[in-house]
Amino acid sequence: METPSKLVIAEDEAILRYTLERTLDPQFEVAAAVGDGAAAVQAVEEHEPDLALLEIFHAGLSGFEAAQMIAQTKPTVKIIIVTSHAKPRLC
Repeated sequence: METPSKLVIAEDEAILRYTLERTLDPQFEVAAAVGDGAAAVQAVEEHEPDLALLEIFHAGLSGFEAAQMIAQTKPTVKIIIVTSHAKPRLC
């Protein structure tokens, strides 16, 4: 049996973070589920996942900013950006 890909989830809304974590496990090994971009960067450094699922909007370090930092320090980590906002303002 193939080992599931390791995943870090960053979602600021606790109920959505919990839902993502429960929905994606067991297809992925959820290494960490955190509430902001800075914690996501730290979790990627610590757990060295295959994939990072990042919410766009966080207080402090945004998902975009976290994605840039992760791409620079861990270029093999695949990044997926998500949002729960109906009409996100990207810039």
